Amino acid sequence: MNSMHRSASAGPTPPRPGAAHPSPAPTQKVLASTAGAALGSTLGMLLVWVINHLVLPPDQPLSEQFQGALIAVVSAGLTLIFGYHTPPGTDEQVVVANGVALSARV
Repeated sequence: MNSMHRSASAGPTPPRPGAAHPSPAPTQKVLASTAGAALGSTLGMLLVWVINHLVLPPDQPLSEQFQGALIAVVSAGLTLIFGYHTPPGTDEQVVVANGVALSARV
Protein backbone atom coordinates (compact mmCIF):
# COMPACT_ATOMS: atom_id res chain seq x y z
CA MET A 1 0.00 0.00 0.00
CA ASN A 2 1.08 3.51 -0.66
CA SER A 3 2.26 5.29 2.49
CA MET A 4 0.92 8.60 1.10
CA HIS A 5 -2.63 7.21 1.07
CA ARG A 6 -4.74 8.66 3.89
CA SER A 7 -7.25 6.51 5.68
CA ALA A 8 -10.92 7.49 5.48
CA SER A 9 -11.05 7.34 9.28
CA ALA A 10 -8.40 10.03 9.72
CA GLY A 11 -11.14 12.44 10.83
CA PRO A 12 -12.81 15.41 9.24
CA THR A 13 -10.73 17.94 7.43
CA PRO A 14 -11.07 21.51 8.61
CA PRO A 15 -13.01 23.83 6.29
CA ARG A 16 -11.05 26.02 3.90
CA PRO A 17 -11.03 29.72 4.77
CA GLY A 18 -13.97 31.33 2.97
CA ALA A 19 -15.70 27.97 2.39
CA ALA A 20 -19.21 27.31 3.66
CA HIS A 21 -19.34 25.28 6.87
CA PRO A 22 -22.36 23.79 8.67
CA SER A 23 -23.79 26.08 11.33
CA PRO A 24 -26.33 25.46 14.09
CA ALA A 25 -27.41 29.12 13.93
CA PRO A 26 -30.97 29.67 12.67
CA THR A 27 -31.22 31.15 9.19
CA GLN A 28 -32.68 34.55 8.42
CA LYS A 29 -35.86 32.90 7.02
CA VAL A 30 -36.34 30.85 10.22
CA LEU A 31 -36.02 33.95 12.40
CA ALA A 32 -38.53 35.83 10.23
CA SER A 33 -40.98 32.90 10.33
CA THR A 34 -40.71 32.77 14.12
CA ALA A 35 -41.49 36.48 14.32
CA GLY A 36 -44.45 35.95 11.97
CA ALA A 37 -45.82 33.19 14.19
CA ALA A 38 -45.53 35.33 17.32
CA LEU A 39 -47.13 38.33 15.66
CA GLY A 40 -49.80 36.16 14.02
CA SER A 41 -50.93 34.56 17.27
CA THR A 42 -51.14 37.98 18.92
CA LEU A 43 -53.10 39.48 16.04
CA GLY A 44 -55.37 36.42 15.95
CA MET A 45 -56.20 36.85 19.62
CA LEU A 46 -56.89 40.56 19.10
CA LEU A 47 -59.15 39.72 16.15
CA VAL A 48 -61.11 37.26 18.29
CA TRP A 49 -61.48 39.89 21.02
CA VAL A 50 -62.69 42.52 18.53
CA ILE A 51 -65.22 40.11 17.02
CA ASN A 52 -66.50 38.98 20.43
CA HIS A 53 -66.71 42.45 22.00
CA LEU A 54 -67.43 44.83 19.13
CA VAL A 55 -69.10 42.82 16.36
CA LEU A 56 -71.20 40.05 17.90
CA PRO A 57 -73.93 40.47 20.52
CA PRO A 58 -72.62 39.91 24.07
CA ASP A 59 -74.73 36.78 24.55
CA GLN A 60 -73.44 35.08 21.35
CA PRO A 61 -69.60 35.03 21.35
CA LEU A 62 -67.59 32.85 18.97
CA SER A 63 -67.28 29.24 20.06
CA GLU A 64 -63.97 28.27 21.65
CA GLN A 65 -63.24 25.88 18.77
CA PHE A 66 -63.73 28.64 16.20
CA GLN A 67 -61.63 31.07 18.24
CA GLY A 68 -58.75 28.58 18.32
CA ALA A 69 -59.07 27.86 14.61
CA LEU A 70 -59.10 31.57 13.76
CA ILE A 71 -55.98 32.23 15.85
CA ALA A 72 -54.22 29.24 14.23
CA VAL A 73 -55.08 30.37 10.70
CA VAL A 74 -53.89 33.95 11.29
CA SER A 75 -50.67 32.69 12.93
CA ALA A 76 -49.95 30.17 10.15
CA GLY A 77 -50.69 32.76 7.48
CA LEU A 78 -48.26 35.32 8.91
CA THR A 79 -45.64 32.62 9.47
CA LEU A 80 -45.85 31.71 5.78
CA ILE A 81 -45.84 35.32 4.59
CA PHE A 82 -42.87 36.37 6.74
CA GLY A 83 -40.81 33.27 5.88
CA TYR A 84 -41.60 33.36 2.15
CA HIS A 85 -40.88 37.04 1.64
CA THR A 86 -37.64 37.14 3.65
CA PRO A 87 -34.60 36.59 1.43
CA PRO A 88 -31.83 34.23 2.53
CA GLY A 89 -28.88 35.89 4.21
CA THR A 90 -25.92 36.79 2.03
CA ASP A 91 -23.70 34.46 4.08
CA GLU A 92 -26.17 31.52 4.11
CA GLN A 93 -25.89 28.43 1.93
CA VAL A 94 -26.97 24.81 1.91
CA VAL A 95 -24.22 22.20 1.92
CA VAL A 96 -24.54 18.44 1.61
CA ALA A 97 -22.43 16.47 4.06
CA ASN A 98 -22.67 12.67 4.16
CA GLY A 99 -25.85 12.83 2.07
CA VAL A 100 -27.58 15.24 4.48
CA ALA A 101 -28.48 18.82 3.52
CA LEU A 102 -27.30 21.22 6.22
CA SER A 103 -27.61 24.95 6.74
CA ALA A 104 -24.22 26.58 6.38
CA ARG A 105 -22.50 29.92 6.79
CA VAL A 106 -19.67 31.30 4.72
